[in-house]
Amino acid sequence: MGLATRQIGLLLHLSDPVGHTLSWLGIAAARVIPWVVAMRIVLKCRLRDLAFRLHPGWWFDLLSGIGIMALAMLIVFLVSRWLAG
Repeated sequence: MGLATRQIGLLLHLSDPVGHTLSWLGIAAARVIPWVVAMRIVLKCRLRDLAFRLHPGWWFDLLSGIGIMALAMLIVFLVSRWLAG
């Protein structure tokens, strides 16, 4: 994938960051698309039905996850500062 996007980038005179982004997007699509198709065939349901269910109070779950993550990062930061002296 990187070789193909490098060739396209050279042909279109794109910069390296743009070429890397195109390569990353191509690799991500090459990984996700077969997985979604396989899930559709094996489980016979859509990805939206499996992963993106919004129920009442979903925002509370989201904020709780963000809060737990922030607390964990704060603890790691404080411990690293304490160990550094």
